[in-house]
Amino acid sequence: MERSRRAFSSVSAPTTRAGLRALVALAALVTGMPLAIALPPVNGSNCNSNWVNNEGALECFIQGEEEANSGTSPPHYVGCSADGEIFCCVDRNGGQVCESLAGAARANVEQQVRAILEGQAAVLANMARISKRLDSLEDKLSDQNRKN
Repeated sequence: MERSRRAFSSVSAPTTRAGLRALVALAALVTGMPLAIALPPVNGSNCNSNWVNNEGALECFIQGEEEANSGTSPPHYVGCSADGEIFCCVDRNGGQVCESLAGAARANVEQQVRAILEGQAAVLANMARISKRLDSLEDKLSDQNRKN
Protein backbone atom coordinates (compact mmCIF):
# COMPACT_ATOMS: atom_id res chain seq x y z
CA MET A 1 0.00 0.00 0.00
CA GLU A 2 2.84 2.37 0.88
CA ARG A 3 4.48 1.45 -2.37
CA SER A 4 1.40 2.35 -4.43
CA ARG A 5 1.04 5.65 -2.56
CA ARG A 6 4.68 6.58 -3.37
CA ALA A 7 4.21 5.55 -6.96
CA PHE A 8 1.02 7.59 -7.21
CA SER A 9 2.59 10.65 -5.56
CA SER A 10 5.65 10.49 -7.79
CA VAL A 11 3.48 10.31 -10.90
CA SER A 12 1.02 12.93 -9.80
CA ALA A 13 3.63 15.57 -8.87
CA PRO A 14 5.15 15.86 -12.38
CA THR A 15 1.71 15.48 -13.90
CA THR A 16 0.36 18.26 -11.69
CA ARG A 17 3.33 20.51 -12.52
CA ALA A 18 2.92 19.83 -16.23
CA GLY A 19 -0.80 20.57 -15.96
CA LEU A 20 -0.10 23.84 -14.17
CA ARG A 21 2.49 24.81 -16.78
CA ALA A 22 0.01 24.04 -19.52
CA LEU A 23 -2.65 26.12 -17.78
CA VAL A 24 -0.27 29.06 -17.32
CA ALA A 25 0.86 28.82 -20.95
CA LEU A 26 -2.74 28.68 -22.13
CA ALA A 27 -3.69 31.69 -19.98
CA ALA A 28 -0.70 33.65 -21.27
CA LEU A 29 -1.57 32.73 -24.82
CA VAL A 30 -5.21 33.71 -24.45
CA THR A 31 -4.54 36.99 -22.67
CA GLY A 32 -1.59 37.89 -24.89
CA MET A 33 -3.29 37.03 -28.16
CA PRO A 34 -4.72 40.50 -28.94
CA LEU A 35 -1.30 42.03 -28.35
CA ALA A 36 0.34 39.62 -30.77
CA ILE A 37 -2.18 40.31 -33.54
CA ALA A 38 -2.58 44.07 -33.13
CA LEU A 39 -0.85 46.23 -35.69
CA PRO A 40 0.73 49.54 -34.74
CA PRO A 41 -1.45 52.58 -35.41
CA VAL A 42 -1.29 53.56 -39.06
CA ASN A 43 -1.76 57.12 -40.28
CA GLY A 44 -0.56 59.48 -42.97
CA SER A 45 1.50 61.64 -40.67
CA ASN A 46 3.87 58.71 -40.09
CA CYS A 47 4.68 58.56 -43.82
CA ASN A 48 7.70 60.23 -45.31
CA SER A 49 7.92 61.34 -48.94
CA ASN A 50 9.20 57.94 -50.11
CA TRP A 51 5.69 56.46 -50.23
CA VAL A 52 5.19 58.00 -53.69
CA ASN A 53 7.85 55.63 -55.01
CA ASN A 54 5.76 52.62 -53.95
CA GLU A 55 3.52 51.31 -56.75
CA GLY A 56 1.00 49.81 -54.33
CA ALA A 57 0.76 53.03 -52.35
CA LEU A 58 0.08 55.07 -55.47
CA GLU A 59 -2.58 52.60 -56.61
CA CYS A 60 -4.16 52.86 -53.14
CA PHE A 61 -4.04 56.67 -53.31
CA ILE A 62 -5.64 56.65 -56.78
CA GLN A 63 -8.33 54.22 -55.59
CA GLY A 64 -9.08 56.50 -52.65
CA GLU A 65 -9.32 59.57 -54.88
CA GLU A 66 -11.66 57.75 -57.28
CA GLU A 67 -13.79 56.62 -54.34
CA ALA A 68 -13.90 60.16 -52.96
CA ASN A 69 -14.96 61.49 -56.39
CA SER A 70 -17.75 58.93 -56.63
CA GLY A 71 -18.96 59.65 -53.09
CA THR A 72 -17.83 56.35 -51.57
CA SER A 73 -17.38 56.73 -47.85
CA PRO A 74 -14.96 55.99 -46.33
CA PRO A 75 -12.37 55.93 -49.12
CA HIS A 76 -9.08 54.03 -49.07
CA TYR A 77 -5.97 55.93 -47.95
CA VAL A 78 -2.23 55.47 -47.60
CA GLY A 79 -0.91 55.27 -44.06
CA CYS A 80 2.37 54.32 -42.44
CA SER A 81 3.29 52.72 -39.16
CA ALA A 82 5.64 54.43 -36.72
CA ASP A 83 8.54 52.44 -38.18
CA GLY A 84 7.72 53.64 -41.73
CA GLU A 85 6.02 50.53 -43.18
CA ILE A 86 3.51 51.58 -45.85
CA PHE A 87 -0.11 50.36 -45.79
CA CYS A 88 -3.29 50.78 -47.82
CA CYS A 89 -6.15 51.26 -45.36
CA VAL A 90 -9.88 51.81 -45.14
CA ASP A 91 -11.85 52.54 -41.97
CA ARG A 92 -14.49 49.91 -41.16
CA ASN A 93 -16.54 49.14 -38.06
CA GLY A 94 -14.72 51.73 -35.97
CA GLY A 95 -11.24 50.44 -36.84
CA GLN A 96 -8.71 50.25 -39.62
CA VAL A 97 -8.44 47.48 -42.16
CA CYS A 98 -4.96 47.74 -43.63
CA GLU A 99 -2.87 45.81 -46.13
CA SER A 100 0.91 46.05 -46.07
CA LEU A 101 2.51 47.34 -49.25
CA ALA A 102 6.06 46.46 -48.25
CA GLY A 103 6.56 44.09 -51.20
CA ALA A 104 5.19 46.44 -53.87
CA ALA A 105 7.29 47.34 -56.88
CA ARG A 106 8.77 50.77 -57.49
CA ALA A 107 6.29 53.20 -59.05
CA ASN A 108 6.95 54.60 -62.50
CA VAL A 109 6.47 58.18 -63.68
CA GLU A 110 3.16 57.35 -65.40
CA GLN A 111 1.68 56.14 -62.09
CA GLN A 112 2.94 59.22 -60.27
CA VAL A 113 1.42 61.58 -62.86
CA ARG A 114 -1.86 59.61 -62.73
CA ALA A 115 -1.91 59.99 -58.94
CA ILE A 116 -1.35 63.75 -59.21
CA LEU A 117 -4.16 64.08 -61.77
CA GLU A 118 -6.54 61.98 -59.66
CA GLY A 119 -5.74 64.15 -56.66
CA GLN A 120 -6.48 67.28 -58.65
CA ALA A 121 -9.73 65.78 -59.92
CA ALA A 122 -10.77 65.06 -56.32
CA VAL A 123 -10.02 68.65 -55.31
CA LEU A 124 -12.03 69.98 -58.26
CA ALA A 125 -14.97 67.69 -57.43
CA ASN A 126 -14.94 68.88 -53.82
CA MET A 127 -14.74 72.50 -54.93
CA ALA A 128 -17.75 71.94 -57.22
CA ARG A 129 -19.75 70.51 -54.29
CA ILE A 130 -18.78 73.46 -52.10
CA SER A 131 -19.67 75.90 -54.85
CA LYS A 132 -23.13 74.35 -55.27
CA ARG A 133 -23.74 74.56 -51.55
CA LEU A 134 -22.66 78.21 -51.48
CA ASP A 135 -24.94 79.01 -54.43
CA SER A 136 -27.83 77.32 -52.63
CA LEU A 137 -27.07 79.25 -49.46
CA GLU A 138 -26.93 82.54 -51.37
CA ASP A 139 -30.28 81.77 -52.97
CA LYS A 140 -31.83 81.02 -49.58
CA LEU A 141 -30.41 84.23 -48.11
CA SER A 142 -31.68 86.37 -50.99
CA ASP A 143 -35.14 84.73 -50.70
CA GLN A 144 -35.12 85.46 -46.98
CA ASN A 145 -34.13 89.09 -47.59
CA ARG A 146 -36.96 89.54 -50.11
CA LYS A 147 -39.49 88.24 -47.58
CA ASN A 148 -38.30 90.72 -44.95
